Amino acid sequence: MAQPVEDLADFVRRVRKSAGLSTREVANRSGGLISHGYVSQIENRIGVSDGISPRRLLGLARGLGISIEEVVAVALGFPLSELAAQQTRLIGFFNTLPEDKQSEALDFMKMFSRRYGLKTKPVTAIRKQPKNRRVG
Repeated sequence: MAQPVEDLADFVRRVRKSAGLSTREVANRSGGLISHGYVSQIENRIGVSDGISPRRLLGLARGLGISIEEVVAVALGFPLSELAAQQTRLIGFFNTLPEDKQSEALDFMKMFSRRYGLKTKPVTAIRKQPKNRRVG
């Protein structure tokens, strides 16, 4: 019988507590990508029903000290074992290709990702954006 998939709220709380981190420490370790209040909102399922931005998912991963793949898998409702199996399968296929075809495969995956993947900036391009403040 398949085990139920842990939701993001329970996953974040479990990982944070097992690492001995407070929500403030997670926020501090995120490099400014997520606030401690938002970590708390995620854990308490408040205001996150429409999804969480890739930027904040990256912040969670950094803050918790885990891979972005783990966070995204849980956020999408995939069991972590399924993610690992799919990654292993993809790497296995890639490794069977001749070296010159591996380059082509990477180019194809980049194109495929641009077309269908998450619309995010590269990690190096993410900087904390100043908030626009209303005057008057």
